[in-house]
Amino acid sequence: MVPLPVMVTDWVLRSQRFSYGIQASVLTIVLGALVTGSGDLDLNIAGYGFAILSCGLQALYLVYAAKAHDVGYLSHGIMYYTSLMSIPILVILALGFEYQGLLAFPHWNQAGFLFCLVSAFGVGSLLNYALFLCCTLNSALTTVIVGQLKGMLSTILGFFLFGKVNITTVGVLGIALNSAGGVAYAWTKHMEKLAQSE
Repeated sequence: MVPLPVMVTDWVLRSQRFSYGIQASVLTIVLGALVTGSGDLDLNIAGYGFAILSCGLQALYLVYAAKAHDVGYLSHGIMYYTSLMSIPILVILALGFEYQGLLAFPHWNQAGFLFCLVSAFGVGSLLNYALFLCCTLNSALTTVIVGQLKGMLSTILGFFLFGKVNITTVGVLGIALNSAGGVAYAWTKHMEKLAQSE
């Protein structure tokens, strides 16, 4: 669902205009997500609220990263300032909700755990840098669509690699719509770039 709020937020905050082909592909992606999700509704209002909040916050995050690039920041600068702004929130949440668990964790002095922890920090930092780089070299919407296509690939692989997955007709239809929207977006962007270069 994230491509739609990204497209709207990009239009509102950065006055970006999107062709009808891009708009149609984004709406196809959203329709695919709605179809896929319709087979898994459990009427959990809090869960839906968090999902919608997550979509909105991801859209703001990526569009503001693109806006920062517009005013001259490079991807590593955007990442640096984003990290600095995240520290107070992280400290408040860690001290407020995780403090006792952190103190009681028994594996702080084990080399294997520390290696995994540092590796997770490193991979997370690389992923975050790649996200900002993609956003600054392409667009916030393209970054989300690429992530969505990667997620579709992961979902399809998960169907075959993990047992006990109930694949419903509605789910397959939604995944097909979602993937078709992503492919249509890529094709439309490619055709737009070709038209610009002529």
